[in-house]
Amino acid sequence: MAISLSSSISAFSFFASFFVPFFVSFFVSFFFSFFVSFTEVSLSWYCLISSSSSPVVSRTSFSSLSASSSIF
Repeated sequence: MAISLSSSISAFSFFASFFVPFFVSFFVSFFFSFFVSFTEVSLSWYCLISSSSSPVVSRTSFSSLSASSSIF
């Protein structure tokens, strides 16, 4: 009984030492690529929104500044 138990434990430890790092690296790389792509999309949308709103803000502030300077 003890011999079969130790052989099954050694077979399981071989399976665990071979396949567990493979599965862990697969899931880590999958979720890391998903996280990186989500971060890139979020940053690109943020840059797009901030760059599109920036000229509008600078134009309105410039027009209000030029209007106030032309009054005086």
